[in-house]
Amino acid sequence: MTDHQETCLFSFSTQFENLGDCVINECLLKEVARYQHVLILGHRLPEWLVSRVTGKVTICRSRMAFASRVIQLLSSGQPLSFLFKPGHMVCRKSFLGQVRVAAVSAVMSLLSGLGCRVLRFGTSVDTYGPVERLAQSSLGKLHAAYGVRDLESLELAQQLGITNACLTPDLAFMLPFTDSENARSEIAVSFRSRPWMEGEGEQQLLSSVQRLASQFSLRPVVIEQVRFDRDVSDRMQRVLKSDIVRFEGTQESCDAVFGRYEHSKVLLSNRLHSLLFSWSRGAIPVPVVDRNSDRKIIGLYDQYGLSDLVIDAESIGTLHSRVTQILTDAGSVRARLSSVFEREGRLLREILRKECSHVASNELCATAGAWSHT
Repeated sequence: MTDHQETCLFSFSTQFENLGDCVINECLLKEVARYQHVLILGHRLPEWLVSRVTGKVTICRSRMAFASRVIQLLSSGQPLSFLFKPGHMVCRKSFLGQVRVAAVSAVMSLLSGLGCRVLRFGTSVDTYGPVERLAQSSLGKLHAAYGVRDLESLELAQQLGITNACLTPDLAFMLPFTDSENARSEIAVSFRSRPWMEGEGEQQLLSSVQRLASQFSLRPVVIEQVRFDRDVSDRMQRVLKSDIVRFEGTQESCDAVFGRYEHSKVLLSNRLHSLLFSWSRGAIPVPVVDRNSDRKIIGLYDQYGLSDLVIDAESIGTLHSRVTQILTDAGSVRARLSSVFEREGRLLREILRKECSHVASNELCATAGAWSHT
């Protein structure tokens, strides 16, 4: 252990119109800042998020200021780590996108050579073309910790030769968990567009929601966490004649989304972080998914022993009966969900505590491995 506290470098650049990306970045930074000072490049960071990133943090509002601070730290011999943003590492199909990945790999190689530890948590790995595959492989091998959130990503990382890749919980499990039964009077839907929703698929989905709302005396509500989902959300709102709650890139709209989840008995969705955020507020998160497009959601539910909650879009006609059974058994379902969420949150905090305290990577993977076989 060094005599000086390590400084963690972080570039906070994400899809700020996506509530899921905003919140998991915030969760990660708050936890890391409990153990290390975090120097954040936040030149694009919205003001509402600035106030939420608390702890031992310094936010640089320009690239020049950030680079100057990094050079000062390197010159002083200060122990450093570089923390990559969480989320899905999308395959860059354009030439410029692949050049960017190669450039990042080169910069990280330089920092690593200067003693900077490279860290990554809460990520998903994609299938890459030859050029990006080589760059991602080289970059991955520089990591002191490489935490992926699903089994498919773990397999893909291992195929890239990233031998220290570990399976770790999604960062949303660090959200505070509430499980109050008070005033759960709504059935929520939150969807991104998928081919199965064209034509009768979406009609059957919404018809089932209406039947469930009538059967269990619930009000439908449409929740939009991502601006990209606007067209789907508007169509569903028109058919259901319901309220619609949108994340608009503000603190107020963020609170409104989480507030509606607290009043929802169940959420039907094909967005991972809609499912996890509603889960954190005590709603029953039911994935309605395509087995080709939504493999990561299916894999996560399989890992948690919750595959009985997953509804295959190819069997959309069974949605009403399946959700009826889930709501009939709501007590036992909620008990299982509560146990999983709190366990995963504790484990993730322990993993980050060990990594931020410089525990050896093999011990880190051993801790994570205990979860992967749960």
